[in-house]
This record gives sequence, C-alpha cells and structure tokens, in this order.
Amino acid sequence: MGQKSISLGAVDALHISVEWRDDYGSHGPVGDTWGELQLWLGDTLVWGGRDSQGLATGICWSWIDLLEFLANAWSYLLDEEQYPLSFNPSELPLHLGELASKAMQRWLALPEESADEEEDRLRDFLAVHDLSEGLHGISLPKLICLRHGEQMIAATIQQEYVFAFKDTMSTLECIGNAIMRRIAPLNDRRSQLARLRWTNRRQISASPDVAIAARV
Repeated sequence: MGQKSISLGAVDALHISVEWRDDYGSHGPVGDTWGELQLWLGDTLVWGGRDSQGLATGICWSWIDLLEFLANAWSYLLDEEQYPLSFNPSELPLHLGELASKAMQRWLALPEESADEEEDRLRDFLAVHDLSEGLHGISLPKLICLRHGEQMIAATIQQEYVFAFKDTMSTLECIGNAIMRRIAPLNDRRSQLARLRWTNRRQISASPDVAIAARV
C-alpha cells in the first residue's frame, strides 16, 4: 500500500505529513487509511499537537474522510472565489477565518427569514471550503480555503495565509492520491464510491445542489 510515511508540500506553504499506522485492529476503508497526520500552514501547525518535549505530533484518524471531502469539494476549491454573503463595508470580516463570526453578528440585525437564508448559504459554503467539515466523529480546527485569482487564501479562525493557488491544489491532490492508494485494493462499497468520486472530481459542477449533496 505504498510508503509508511509521506511528506507533501513546501515548508513555507500548506504542507502535510502522514505516518500510516497498522494498529487500527481491522482492515477496510477505515483501518487502511488510519494514520497520524500533521497539517501546517507555513510554520503554524493547524492539525496536530505537541508532545512533552515540544515536538510536533499528528492527529490519528481515518483519512478516507478527507478523500471523500476533497472529491466533493474539488470544483468549488478550483472555481469559487467569492464569499457566500454580501457584507456592508462596516461588516466585512478582517480575514476569511472571521467569516462565520461576522455573519452571526450580521444576522442579529436581519429579519429571521433573511438570516435563515444566509445561514443556509454559509453552511453550504463551509461544506466545501472548510476542510474540517469533512472529518466525521472528530473535531478539528477550522481550515477554510478560498481561491483568489492565482492565490489560495487558507484561514484558521485566528488568521489567514496566502499561498500560490497551483501549489496548494497540488498538495491537496497529492494527499488525495496518497489516500486513494491506501484503498486501491479494497472492494467494499465505501472504497469503491470514494475511488469513483475522486477519479471524477473534476466533472462535478460547482452548483448549490452539489454543495448540498456533499453534506448528505
């Protein structure tokens, strides 16, 4: 199933390392994509932690979740460049990571029907732009990615980072391919569907209906 350890992306950009593990206790799409993953934005460890000596450690999880998210979100990450809401100048988030908190403040002054409609739009947006939304059963720090021309804005709730769009998508594609290789020999329904969606990820239209489907 390939290398036990992989490192993807440049250290001054979005970069990811994974140490695959075989101690889940069973084989299948969960056990065979079980591993310890670190995700960095430059020198900031976003997904991971520190041990007692201050050394970086990864998040142990089944990363088929991430593959499924990326397959559904791919067209949105490629094509969408706008916030899902129109803010007045005084309401604008200082950075992408403030989008949700600024939206909630805005809704306090809106009629309930308008606030509910905007909440639905924001939820659909995050379903395909916040990588943490793809992990089920574990809570990870938010990581929102939004294209801006030839740049990719990647944001936590604390701050945003600006990287080359092409390089960022290349790193995400590489981690998707690495997870894909882990499930390549498997014949269960989940693995088959994940492989199909990943193979066809460029054919999904970036439309609201698909965004909703990605959350189901």
